[in-house]
Parts: sequence; structure tokens; C-alpha cells
Amino acid sequence: MQNEIQKVIANQESTFRLKKSEFEAELEMKRKVAEDEIETKRRAWESKEMDLSQREDALRESVAVSLDASF
Repeated sequence: MQNEIQKVIANQESTFRLKKSEFEAELEMKRKVAEDEIETKRRAWESKEMDLSQREDALRESVAVSLDASF
């Protein structure tokens, strides 16, 4: 009887370790996906920021040229 209980416990522990390993692998995969999404959004944000900065510079030049032309 004791031997059967030990077998059941060993089986349960083995099942638990397998499920834990699967869960950790899935969690790691989701973490990497989330990090990739954050990096993609960061790059898009930087690109938009550069675009806006370039537009702002072009607008300042345009205004400066217009002001110089009017004097």
C-alpha cells in the first residue's frame, strides 16, 4: 500500500513538473512577444518623433524665409 502511494505521489510530481515546465515555456514565449511588440512600438514612436521634428524644422525654415522676404 505504501509503495502504491509513493508511485501515485511520484506520478503526480512528474505531472506537476511537466506542467510547470510547459507553463514556464509559454510564459517566456509571451514575454518575448510582449517585448517585441514594445520594441516595435518604440521604433514607430521614434520614427514619428523624427518626422515631426523634421516637419517642425521645415516649417521654421519656411516661416523664417517668409519673414526675411517680407522685410
